[in-house]
Amino acid sequence: MVNLDQLRILQLDFLSRVDEYKEMEYGLEKYRKEFVKLFPLNNILNMTLENYVIGKESKESFCYLIERKLIKLGSILGGPSKKFGIYYSKKNNSYEFNQVFGENRKQD
Repeated sequence: MVNLDQLRILQLDFLSRVDEYKEMEYGLEKYRKEFVKLFPLNNILNMTLENYVIGKESKESFCYLIERKLIKLGSILGGPSKKFGIYYSKKNNSYEFNQVFGENRKQD
């Protein structure tokens, strides 16, 4: 349990870093806005497979950006690529579908 003196020390430490926290928050908001500009909500349902999948060379695909570039907003790094439903397998040189989400990319 933290006593009152320790709490005051922690409070002073926090207050001395408020500008640092605000700057960090601004940076995270900047990442979020850049992502939303690249992938506006009304375009997501019509995005091409190429713009969606992870596994190809693009470092600007929807899934790549979610997993790698937006990591400070919440990490989903790790685990297999099948978590995205559709991904590109370099090993098989083909698109792979997680059957939990359907047999192909058109299935609901």
